[in-house]
Amino acid sequence: NCGRGGTSSARAWVVAVVVATAAVAGGASHAESDIGKCICDLGAGSCDVHCCCDPDCQGLGDLRGSFECQDEGPTNRSDHRCYSKTWVRNINPRVDFWVVADELSELLCVEVDNSPVEGVFFTNDARIPAERIGEEIARQRLTSWNSSRAPSLEPMAMIARSYLVGDLLKVHVGLDQQNGRLIDVRGVSDLQGSGVAELVTDLHLPTADTLGACDAGRGQAARFLFDMPKYSCWEGPADLKEACGAALNPRLLGRWLMRRVRLPEDMRCNEERCLAPNVTTFCPTPSQAAAWGIDPAACTSHGSAAVEDSQLVLTSSSCTCKGAILAAEYVLRYGFDARYDGAAISGVEVRVALQDLRSEDCKTSMPQFTSLRFVQDAGPEVVASERSGNPGYQVGLPLLAARCVEYDEVKSQCARFESLEQSGHAVAQGILQDGRCANFSEAGRNASMNFGEDALFACTLDLTRAELASLCSSAAGEGGFMERLKLLSLPFTYLAAFGGVNPTSQNPEDWVQISMGDDKEVLSFTDGDAGSVGVSASVCRGAALGVALEVMYSPFGEIGNPQLKIVAARASHSFGALSFMRPDPSRAQTFQFSTTLSYVRLDDTTDRETAVPPHPPLPRLLPHDLFYPFRLGSSGTSARRGRFDVAVVVLLLAPLLARQLHS
Repeated sequence: NCGRGGTSSARAWVVAVVVATAAVAGGASHAESDIGKCICDLGAGSCDVHCCCDPDCQGLGDLRGSFECQDEGPTNRSDHRCYSKTWVRNINPRVDFWVVADELSELLCVEVDNSPVEGVFFTNDARIPAERIGEEIARQRLTSWNSSRAPSLEPMAMIARSYLVGDLLKVHVGLDQQNGRLIDVRGVSDLQGSGVAELVTDLHLPTADTLGACDAGRGQAARFLFDMPKYSCWEGPADLKEACGAALNPRLLGRWLMRRVRLPEDMRCNEERCLAPNVTTFCPTPSQAAAWGIDPAACTSHGSAAVEDSQLVLTSSSCTCKGAILAAEYVLRYGFDARYDGAAISGVEVRVALQDLRSEDCKTSMPQFTSLRFVQDAGPEVVASERSGNPGYQVGLPLLAARCVEYDEVKSQCARFESLEQSGHAVAQGILQDGRCANFSEAGRNASMNFGEDALFACTLDLTRAELASLCSSAAGEGGFMERLKLLSLPFTYLAAFGGVNPTSQNPEDWVQISMGDDKEVLSFTDGDAGSVGVSASVCRGAALGVALEVMYSPFGEIGNPQLKIVAARASHSFGALSFMRPDPSRAQTFQFSTTLSYVRLDDTTDRETAVPPHPPLPRLLPHDLFYPFRLGSSGTSARRGRFDVAVVVLLLAPLLARQLHS
């Protein structure tokens, strides 16, 4: 009772009706509240670990029970409303709202939990002219450019169950009890042979120690749903006579059986519990060979269904190991298993890249690459892909891009988009393994561009004076630096507006065109006065030295759950002079070229757009006992007194009715 005395409890009853109706009437949501309902769902068509709102995880039974649920989207909001105490003197407390009476300002404040329809939203423009990028850079004064741990021991599983997140992956191997060596296991029958001991061990993948050498003894233990990106280590120095048939032999990679589900430690394999890996071999493509730092011709073996042993070829002057391991990619498929009501492994693939190793003294060191990833089973209509946000971009995830292959001049928009390699990720191309610049006839290495991360990608080009003069004398489009160096050319022309855009989308609204100037090289080579010191002062003017990609983004949606969207982008080349300063013109000088990526945040929202639920109307049908407090002890009153009661109630309701009509 917040009033003075015991007056007009009927008015308090009316306020209780209004508050209760507000809680019921709060079903309509704001138009922008649908943005970012499940921001942790970054894998389209596959279950994201610890994302409890991911619909792809719903069919995996108990797997979600092992999740540590991540944030799904907006947090709850509360609405505060204050009314004059002259309107309301009494109120009936309830569990779903609270009352605070301020004696100084004579206000009665009611806090109502009504989150689905309330919030403050961004009002930024969906498209911004590229000219705004330069203005914002100047206004904001942005100056971007001038060992593995051993796994802990787990308790022994007592019953067979489905896999949970982080479970160690176990494999079964066969040990020949006579010579103590591992046998070649291709099926369950090999483990059940005479004189064979069946052993259980963790699946360990080789990793680099502190010196970069491959440490297969410890390695990295594989865990369920924990991808292991491609990493490298060095094997050796090794004697090819021994290593060719052992550590470098691709047949030895798949001589084990993997458990389909989590089994007790002492449970043996059978056809239902374990499965054999499918091992295939291949020679790396020129681009893969360049990324791995090997000669593309250093592989003469051909992939086949039946994996063959590596072959050692000895001559009087050298040793050669043909078909040796270069890289191993493990792909584990999983899905729902009704027998265990959860996730189970359904297939294991091991793709092995081969190389030929040659050494004159039969001792050499070689790089080894390893990766592991999980792929969820899906129907033919589902294509699994990784998102960079859902829907807004998340800082640090890959920038999505595409190129326009067909332009509609009538509609002034792209009619057909073509997705890039590497799942549509934007990349800076044309950097060789040793840091040199690749030309368009060389594969080179692609460096990933991430959203929200300013980055610089650079390479070097060694030129003698004669080579610099030859390049600088080329006409535009006929062999200049822009036509030769891949780093100076972006392989994409559009950026995805949101991080959740499908890389194969053909909707023009999903893409933001990169504004590109009509940049052309106007090259001129001049010789200065050599002077008395003998320095060859040769200068190439008008050369393209780099390309700058500038991206502008803005937040959209609810203030408490901003979704970042790209609204503009532009690319431009920088031109300058290349001066040859070496005393000997026949010796090469190193020149540097670069690609830069920078981001600008734009938030034009000054007055936030607040979504407030409409005030519910008063009920038209009043209950029969509404006037009960005025009739207490008045059963024998006259008709005149009854009309007075009605008049009093109308006067009491008048302020609330007037406020409702005004709103």
